[in-house]
Amino acid sequence: MCATCLRFELPYCVRARSLASGLYPLKHSATLWLKFGCGQLANTVTISPLVACSRTLGADIFRCSPSCLWVCSWLSSFWLQVVNALDNDPYLDNIHFPSTSEQFASQSELFSRGGHNPLRGCVSAVGGIALRIRRPRVAEVPNPSSYWTRKGFFAIIVQAAVGGDYKVQFLSTVTAGSCHDSKAFSACGLAELLKGGDGLPQGYWVAGDDAYVASLRLLTPWPGNNLPWEKDSFNYYHSSSRTFVEQVFGQIVGRWGILWRSIRFSVYRASVIMRVCVRLHNFLCERNLPPPALLPEDGSGGTGEVIMQDQCDLDDRLRVRRRDREPCPLRVALTRRLKRLQYRRPA
Repeated sequence: MCATCLRFELPYCVRARSLASGLYPLKHSATLWLKFGCGQLANTVTISPLVACSRTLGADIFRCSPSCLWVCSWLSSFWLQVVNALDNDPYLDNIHFPSTSEQFASQSELFSRGGHNPLRGCVSAVGGIALRIRRPRVAEVPNPSSYWTRKGFFAIIVQAAVGGDYKVQFLSTVTAGSCHDSKAFSACGLAELLKGGDGLPQGYWVAGDDAYVASLRLLTPWPGNNLPWEKDSFNYYHSSSRTFVEQVFGQIVGRWGILWRSIRFSVYRASVIMRVCVRLHNFLCERNLPPPALLPEDGSGGTGEVIMQDQCDLDDRLRVRRRDREPCPLRVALTRRLKRLQYRRPA
């Protein structure tokens, strides 16, 4: 049973009891097997056997079959200790927004896709997904019903900013599922950074979809249909930058089986689990390790669908706002540049 509950990628297995000796005494007579990924297991004298595994890596720590995710209480307690250990491990402190001129220039080059995208200066793309959770208890949050979404499930909004290297630069999981993307974004620290004139150097910007409010450094598509060709061209190249965040969400959800159905822990625990999934995603990106191939049983009891937040919010007023009245001078300047250089949408 335990081997099924914590099924990880092969090619080899080790006994967790021997690794966890003196760290997490197991309260069960059965031997717990943890199947680790590629590479040699090293650095076993650490806060948990799974941290040791993740450092060498190929460890898909949360890649367990969704139907087998809910485990016996003693194993669940052990597993949560491992999650906390990973969240607090300084080795996985890798969610950072660009802050130096070299980082800004590097991200801008990555988003230009080797010069094929003429919209220079993009350093990040923001987006949001709905992280499905069980119904929150009153003891956890003041208003559990606020987590109910238009799609018919309870959720936490995950707001993320990603770079052109497919690493997550910023993460926020502080708002309820019924909240609109723009409200969720305004509640996070990145919004405050972008509001200030000194948040990003002149000429650098962040790409967001039309759920967000355009601002000095947050650029969204031009609203409307039958646009002039230069605005249509801007929207085309802008979407090329924005797709990075959608691709990263797909990689994270596809890699970690725990995200394939509602997380059966508290709101706080669900936030921690998502954060650890992101930390491990960045860790794998640094080592250019591709997502593993799916096994037949991976789809059992769950789905790898990525549910974008703009499909879930209940705020109709923000969805029908006058987007054409949102001032964004940098969007205007970039559109004029496209017109001057005659960059059109490819036929």
